[in-house]
Amino acid sequence: MEYRFLFTKIFRGALFTDAGNVWLVRNNVSKPGGVFEWETFYEQLAMDVGLGLRLDITFFCTSFRFGFSCKKTMVNPGKQMGMG
Repeated sequence: MEYRFLFTKIFRGALFTDAGNVWLVRNNVSKPGGVFEWETFYEQLAMDVGLGLRLDITFFCTSFRFGFSCKKTMVNPGKQMGMG
């Protein structure tokens, strides 16, 4: 879910929240707990909240977003960076 608001004519802000995970179809011994199970999937959902800044010009648009974990589900999270 995302709420966008106007800063200036070309800059917009956003507040967002996100939840999800990635599961395996088949069991894999190197990834314990990775198989989707209907009874416990809600316990495996990761959640985050964040904010973003969006540059929106008629022919070009880019955004920078920063998210903060509310609920971590990874065994060894380490540092991560995502682009997309």
